[in-house]
Amino acid sequence: MSLATIRNLRNQWFPPKPQFTEEDVPSQIGKVFIVTGGNTGVGYALIKLLYGTGATIYMASRNKDKATKAIQDI
Repeated sequence: MSLATIRNLRNQWFPPKPQFTEEDVPSQIGKVFIVTGGNTGVGYALIKLLYGTGATIYMASRNKDKATKAIQDI
């Protein structure tokens, strides 16, 4: 096993701290965002992040029940 392979495995098992976090997002008051797939995955995470900044968010989803649950969870 080469050193590069070992380094890649280590970085995948123990990823470094993120360089961009919620604290880095400036106020989004007065801005409007349309997020597709907001009830799960990346869209859900993006909505959670933007909601804390005061943004106006419109969420598009294929399933009304899942969208309603996501809104309640956020």
